[in-house]
Amino acid sequence: AGKDLSRALFDKSVCNSTVKLTFMMNAKHILFLVLLLARLASAQSVNHGPTEFSFKIITWGPSGQTWMEITYKDGMLSKLVNDNQPRKDDQTIDTTPTAAQWLAFRKTLDEIGVWKWKNKYDVGYVRPPGIRAGSSFDLVLKFPGRKIKISGVVKEPESFDRFKAAVDKLFAN
Repeated sequence: AGKDLSRALFDKSVCNSTVKLTFMMNAKHILFLVLLLARLASAQSVNHGPTEFSFKIITWGPSGQTWMEITYKDGMLSKLVNDNQPRKDDQTIDTTPTAAQWLAFRKTLDEIGVWKWKNKYDVGYVRPPGIRAGSSFDLVLKFPGRKIKISGVVKEPESFDRFKAAVDKLFAN
């Protein structure tokens, strides 16, 4: 009877150890799969977009003024455009640029030297005589490891037209 009892206890202990070991192995595999799936999901959701982006530009001339404001929130770019009369006839365009569009935009920024632009471009607070047209702008742009915050009145960085063209391409879907 003593042998039968010790054998039964041994078998039960081996069985419990096997169950515990199997459970631990299954838990490790499940944890591994959960982490792997989370990593794959986050890799697919990366859009390569900025962490912050706002761009406002007002252009004026003999026929009036035009202004444009671009904002970025939760992966969505919004462009608000108005010709001549602020807050009248506004047109909003929303888009979610693809990862490829963001990468092309970032490549253009690097090529034109955006990160080396000065903080301020202007001709002073008074419009110089003879200037009947011009623009003013404010730009805030942040990517991981890079950021700029610049403004300008009448003067712009040398490659500013290429920057504006790159922004327009983000809205080309």
